[in-house]
Amino acid sequence: MEKSKGTKYYARELFNNSGLGDAEVVTDLGIEGFYQTFMVKTKNASYIMRIFNDNDIAPEFENNLKMRNDEVEIYKTLSKAKVNVPEVVFVGTDENNNKTHYILEAYDTAYPLATFTTFSDRGVALFQAGADLARAHKIKGLGFGYEAMGLETTWDVAYKSLVDNVIADAIINDTKIDLERIYAIIERARPFLTKVESSLVHFSLSKAKIFVKKNGEFYQGISGWSKTIWGDPAADFIPHGGCYPVQKNRYFIRGYRSVTPSLDFNYTFQIRIHLMMLYLGLVMIAEPDHKHEKGSAANKKFRKKGRKYLSRAIKFLERPFPELIK
Repeated sequence: MEKSKGTKYYARELFNNSGLGDAEVVTDLGIEGFYQTFMVKTKNASYIMRIFNDNDIAPEFENNLKMRNDEVEIYKTLSKAKVNVPEVVFVGTDENNNKTHYILEAYDTAYPLATFTTFSDRGVALFQAGADLARAHKIKGLGFGYEAMGLETTWDVAYKSLVDNVIADAIINDTKIDLERIYAIIERARPFLTKVESSLVHFSLSKAKIFVKKNGEFYQGISGWSKTIWGDPAADFIPHGGCYPVQKNRYFIRGYRSVTPSLDFNYTFQIRIHLMMLYLGLVMIAEPDHKHEKGSAANKKFRKKGRKYLSRAIKFLERPFPELIK
């Protein structure tokens, strides 16, 4: 059979050449960003393999391609900072030393699918995840934005540049966005943007990214760092994951405060959360949705959620800011 890029056969061949053992079961987990992801099981262990899929990148994807950091280096940086993340066990490169794929140890079970013995075990896992996120936020960057796009020296400049790029794609794709309202918000919020320090931000954290053993005996770590950005840690407090987002969980917040006691959901912080929600909403409606086929029900649901984020953020950010925080 043809072992073309993106197939299980190609993935099996790459894995078997890694020296980690023989792949017995290879499962295609789909596309995330520009990576094809596979679960690989050997006789003694399980792994996640991510293959960079750069075949025939269409012009409309070029900006999206730059909206990323080096995932391998991100995982290594997190590990050095004592954040519980999957270990990178192999990195593949081409003849020019460009990374082509990498392999992570596989965690056991995502938090929503785990069977916990007690309610207390649930709280302990989320407490530890909150502490891990706080440790990640203590990792300071050399600039703001995405490494592949080029980092800026201040967040206000980086934020506007990021929005500019997404809006340019929206215009090309004929996506309707109220530009006047968005740029008016950015201008009046500039004093809040200028005070932000560069932190490593997960930017897609939900309970599904928190892993434990199947029976919930112990917490393993946070996975899914593919959408990281160097920017405002407030972004990781945008609620993700339905009616009971991890960002609203009291155990998660207590865990975060055990590392960063200064966390305060005051009005200034709420403004920063909604500024990141505005950006996230723009990305969801204007940039390519790699996971779902264009026009599919899942794709429409994804973009509808992006519209909700954008509308909610604009509504909040157009309110008068209290005098005491101007």
